[in-house]
Amino acid sequence: MKYLLDTDSIAFFYDDQREPEHSQINQRISNLQEEDQLLLSVLSILELEYSCVNASDFKKESIRQTIEKSLNTFEIIPVQLNSAGIFG
Repeated sequence: MKYLLDTDSIAFFYDDQREPEHSQINQRISNLQEEDQLLLSVLSILELEYSCVNASDFKKESIRQTIEKSLNTFEIIPVQLNSAGIFG
């Protein structure tokens, strides 16, 4: 089965200071089957990039690390122009 993670799930997944959400998302992911796939939309990367640009200097590095880890860990699903009609 394929699972599309949202931006908050990614933030919780990598930030162990955000409890209980960090433990909850990691528990759910650890319960997945080996054949299951975790996917991430390019829109989540865009949201994280926006957050990084607008974050305080204190948070920028943490968000940047989340982006880099996400890009190296998850398959990123692009948005196709014909997808716009689905949301209209």
